[in-house]
Amino acid sequence: MRPSLNSARTFELHGLKKVSGDVEEVKKKEDLIKSEAMRWPTMVQAPQPSPPPGEHWTRYQDEDGGEYWYHYEGPLGQWWCGSDHQTIMPYVA
Repeated sequence: MRPSLNSARTFELHGLKKVSGDVEEVKKKEDLIKSEAMRWPTMVQAPQPSPPPGEHWTRYQDEDGGEYWYHYEGPLGQWWCGSDHQTIMPYVA
């Protein structure tokens, strides 16, 4: 038996169920996923500190006269940077 055109229906997308009052043409799966993804905010990267040297930066040297590097611990969290002073990465302990 086929449902009437005005009957409610459900469909599932990534474990979430939606209910529709009218039967409508279902978009292609890719279009539906894209439209759902557009509803969610994008990831935002945390602000980085200014490159070293500066406030909250401490300079370290690897053992046996190795390379210098910097560690930041301050209001923007913990970060580290190599001797190039340009590539600032989050510090994960």
